Amino acid sequence: MKENHIDGLLATGWRLALWALLLAAAACNDSGISGPSNAATLPDQPRISAGAAAIDEMTLPTRIQQALDADKSINATAVSLSVNNGQVFLNGTVPAEQITRIDAIVREVTGVKLVINALRAIPAAS
Repeated sequence: MKENHIDGLLATGWRLALWALLLAAAACNDSGISGPSNAATLPDQPRISAGAAAIDEMTLPTRIQQALDADKSINATAVSLSVNNGQVFLNGTVPAEQITRIDAIVREVTGVKLVINALRAIPAAS
C-alpha cells in the first residue's frame, strides 16, 4: 500500500514539474524572448531590435522628404511634417491638385503607419 502511495506522489510530482516547465516556456514567449525554435518556424518574421526601430524612426522624416523631392510633379517646399512612432502629420499650404498626390507618396514610404493629412489648398486668386 505504501508503494502505491509513493508511485502516486511521484506521478503528481512529474505532472507539477511539467506544468512548471510549460508555464516558464509560456512566460518566455510572452516576454518577447525567442529561441532557435521560433526562428525555425517563423522565417518570414523580421526581428527588429529597439535600437533599429529608433534609428528607423529618426530617418523616417528624411526618407519621406526624399520621396517627396523625387516627384517633380509636386512642390513640397511648403509641406512641413512631423513623425511620432510611424505616424506622420502633414501640414502646409499647397496647390489643391497636389494634396492627394503628396498624401499617396508619404503613405508609400516604408515605416509610415498612419498619415494625418492637414494640408490646405492655396486659395484661388480672385
